[in-house]
Amino acid sequence: QVIGYTASTGNTTGRHLHFETTLDGQAVHPLGLL
Repeated sequence: QVIGYTASTGNTTGRHLHFETTLDGQAVHPLGLL
């Protein structure tokens, strides 16, 4: 299952993936979700 794609846009030095998890607008530690 794909959860994201990497890319190099804007002012970056290489490809990267920004990954975050939220619940009701609050940040949630992803360890329990993976």
